[in-house]
Amino acid sequence: MIGNGSLTILVTGAGGPAGISTILLLKDYYRVVSTDISSYSEGFAFSHKYYIVSPANEEESFINDLKDIVEREGIDLIIPTVDEEIEVLSGKTDLFKAKLIIHPKCSLE
Repeated sequence: MIGNGSLTILVTGAGGPAGISTILLLKDYYRVVSTDISSYSEGFAFSHKYYIVSPANEEESFINDLKDIVEREGIDLIIPTVDEEIEVLSGKTDLFKAKLIIHPKCSLE
């Protein structure tokens, strides 16, 4: 059951084990929107809403896709779960209206 006035959380990499686990952990308490590059992402089945996004190696398109979703869905928190996406998003917390939950860039080098 989603609480009244609860957070809306964006989880990336909905097809991978970390993404699926994160979605399952959060979905009963928060509104979960997920993303993946594949329309066959298993995590989509457990999300309240989902989107197919550009791959992280298409950095500009990937970031723009996420920014559009953040705006459209009123996202409060972004939790990336894919190494390539974490690398692209690290150090870019100022690009999003939502809080990006991520390791500092210096910890990834």
